[in-house]
Amino acid sequence: SVMFDFYDAPAGEVQSLVTLTFGNTVPGDTLKFDHAYCTYVTEVDQLGIETSTNAGTTFTSLVLLDGGVSGPLVTASPSTSPFSPNSNQWATKKFALPVGTNKVKFKAISAFGNNLFLDSICVVSVITGLSNHLTSTGPASYSLSQNYPNPFNPVTRINFSILKQGLVILKVYDILGKEVATLINENRVAGDYSADFNAGNFSSGIYFYKLVSGDFTDVKRMMLIK
Repeated sequence: SVMFDFYDAPAGEVQSLVTLTFGNTVPGDTLKFDHAYCTYVTEVDQLGIETSTNAGTTFTSLVLLDGGVSGPLVTASPSTSPFSPNSNQWATKKFALPVGTNKVKFKAISAFGNNLFLDSICVVSVITGLSNHLTSTGPASYSLSQNYPNPFNPVTRINFSILKQGLVILKVYDILGKEVATLINENRVAGDYSADFNAGNFSSGIYFYKLVSGDFTDVKRMMLIK
């Protein structure tokens, strides 16, 4: 977990946590995280959550959560000692993400209250129902996962991992080997990513997707059924 030190931070100080860049969200995807917080006496510390659709060039406010005695951040009674939560002093928040979100920023705004903890920050995919954690220490190797769902109609998600920063190319080909879509062609830092392929304008059949990054290349097959 990460701790925002409101106990020692003067009022007005801002501490930020920014996720890695991840695959663009689709309608229904949500941000989910665990949190633990109490104030000192009545001070109203705050947590702002901002989203970006351009990998962090600009951010837009998603929500601003208050602490204090009864705000939505509160999970424990006020304490004049530095707050460190036990297993019963955690809660979970979940917020719908704008379509196309690929980076999230958490901004902790101190009121000189007490500490805030965050853990298990992830995006829950409406396609897979699985949580993709955003704050891992990084992948152990390059990998390209099987798309899900498969067969699909018309949207499917492709997860992959990049071991080193560099150019990442993810393309889709038809059964004859003709390139039909470029999902990614840009530099990415090391991390876990996902990309969505919308085949709404394509015919049913077998397609292939190919990932190239550094010396790594992998190809997998997927099936579109309409």
